[in-house]
Amino acid sequence: MPFIRYRTGDVVTGSSDSCPGCGRSHVVVDSLQGRINDFLIGKSGEIIPRLMPWIKTFPNVRQFSFYQEEPGRAVLFISRAEGYTDRDTEVIKFWLDSMLGIMKDAISIEIEFVDHIPLPESGKTRMVTQKLDVRSFLKT
Repeated sequence: MPFIRYRTGDVVTGSSDSCPGCGRSHVVVDSLQGRINDFLIGKSGEIIPRLMPWIKTFPNVRQFSFYQEEPGRAVLFISRAEGYTDRDTEVIKFWLDSMLGIMKDAISIEIEFVDHIPLPESGKTRMVTQKLDVRSFLKT
């Protein structure tokens, strides 16, 4: 029975064409990279991995969401909690640079403050509102 039987939008890394344990012939998933819409796209079309989880560690951020509609540029919307200061913004910028590492020149991320980030119809928090077709940037 295949593990994934429908299009979930998940991006995975395959490791082989057969299971080393049972010997059956099917694709074996090595690791789950994330949902396709949770990625950002750099200015040259490079895929930028998930940056979101570490933002949750900041106590003065109530909500956040990335928004992208052109390669190489994104906005990080932040709903500030009580006690948020300019220092929090500096720490977030530092961590963005650290998380991006060698890819930090591939994308410009602007921070914008909002009172509230509305939930989509699904009711689930959307970490990235991606207006680009990420699949068109994936290398096969």
